[in-house]
Order: sequence, then structure tokens, then C-alpha cells
Amino acid sequence: MNEFASTERCPACGAELPAAAPQGLCPRCLLLGVAAPTDPGDDPGGTKPWLTGQSSDRTQADAACQLGLRDGAVRVRIHRLRRRFRELVKAEIAQTVQDPAEVPDELRHLIAVWGAARGYR
Repeated sequence: MNEFASTERCPACGAELPAAAPQGLCPRCLLLGVAAPTDPGDDPGGTKPWLTGQSSDRTQADAACQLGLRDGAVRVRIHRLRRRFRELVKAEIAQTVQDPAEVPDELRHLIAVWGAARGYR
């Protein structure tokens, strides 16, 4: 064994980190923390319903008012939350396949299953 080879570990759970671990955490810990505030002024709870699809009773303008932000700032938060979640899901899927080229197919399958479970066709 190479004495210089070291395996980096996730500081949150101790799991082995993939080569390009975002934020130095394993995909599982990143997914678990997707709704956790990343800085003191961050309130993802105000925009999380648009990630989960549970926002039908609340408008983005309502969220903006509640958070003390402009409508555009809320739209940007929602966009960033969705992008971050998409990256985390792709990273988690990449841990389950042997060939990185399989990730898009696995992601499409996951979306199809998720949509079917929610009644979308």
C-alpha cells in the first residue's frame, strides 16, 4: 500500500469522500443538509416548498413578504436551491453506478418513479 495515499473522510459521518466532494461532505450528508441554513441570513425554509412541490397554497410573493425580500430575490433562492439539490442528487446517484455515463439514465429513471408516485404521468 502506498504510504502517501490517504482516504479523505466526511467530517459529518466519517464516510469515504468521492474525488470531487462538494463542500467537503459526502453526498448523503449533503442531501440531509440541503434544507439546513448555510449562513446566518439564509432561510431555506421560506423557499423549500418550491423544491418539494408543496407550494400550491402560497405564492412566491407571500414568501418574499414573509422573508422580507423582493420577489426577484426569492426566485433566485428557489433557483439556487433547485440547482443545489440537483447537484446533490446527481452526486448521490454517481455513488451507485459503476460508469459515470449511467448517471443521466439513472436520474431519468428516478424522476419517472418519483413522478409516478406523485400521480404524474
